[in-house]
Amino acid sequence: MVIIGELFAVTPELIPNSQRDYFNENPMRVWFEDEVRKYFKDVLSRIYRDASSTNSSFRVIDDYRKKAEEYQKKLKTNDYINPEDVSKAQEAVESAKKRADEAQAKLERLKQSSDKSEAGDVLSRMIQRIEKKRKEEDKPVSSADVKPVHTDPKAVSKKQPRWTDRLSRCNKKERILIEKIIVIIKRFTDEETVELIKKNIEEEFK
Repeated sequence: MVIIGELFAVTPELIPNSQRDYFNENPMRVWFEDEVRKYFKDVLSRIYRDASSTNSSFRVIDDYRKKAEEYQKKLKTNDYINPEDVSKAQEAVESAKKRADEAQAKLERLKQSSDKSEAGDVLSRMIQRIEKKRKEEDKPVSSADVKPVHTDPKAVSKKQPRWTDRLSRCNKKERILIEKIIVIIKRFTDEETVELIKKNIEEEFK
């Protein structure tokens, strides 16, 4: 943890040393150092730790929201290669939902643990501000606000429309071959490249 800032000490009992880079040793300096250490340990470190956990939790929830929305969109536009591809995507969404539910529970614990101390007050106001901003941006506060179309990967029908159904200029055997090629490509490259290849194939054979 790194905290950068300035401390202003205003008291005649803290006497600058001859180099003007610190204070002479006396009872006030000892008390001052103890109070600063205590403030960093009890207030600033807690704010830093809990704020980091809060931001991480919201990122996990947003990641689930993004995956769920992408899943729904691709399912509606018949953009999955085959039913197996749908099941894998759905399992990824369910896994993301589990992490988001855990993150939401952590947020609730953080809010409940916010006490009347300075650190608790700062944390409480920070969470309220973030939640207000998210509502204004129309982002669900809870992961439960976004649900995938299916809830059980086994429920995905083998008759689920395939992406290759769009390739009207190809016969059934050609579509099967293209599907197998895309599945192999997907194993060895990123999703963005796969989508680009699919787009070019579609433009060529639709």
